[in-house]
Amino acid sequence: MSVVRIDSADTHGWQARVYVAKSQPRLTSFCSDGRHGGSRKALAAAWFEEARLKRRAARMRKAFNVGVELETTAWIK
Repeated sequence: MSVVRIDSADTHGWQARVYVAKSQPRLTSFCSDGRHGGSRKALAAAWFEEARLKRRAARMRKAFNVGVELETTAWIK
């Protein structure tokens, strides 16, 4: 879970990254300087997006764990 700065020839902004699990792709959201009115506002938006992505990742982990529990305990019946 992190917020990183991306500066390349055409891209300037902050990217929020949140990992769900090793077998799952990470969730990302890019907040550009131009769209948010500058670097500081884009950083604030990226922090907000990171919090939103953390909540989404938690829901995904919970759904994934329920599926694993049901699958691994099915043979106990």
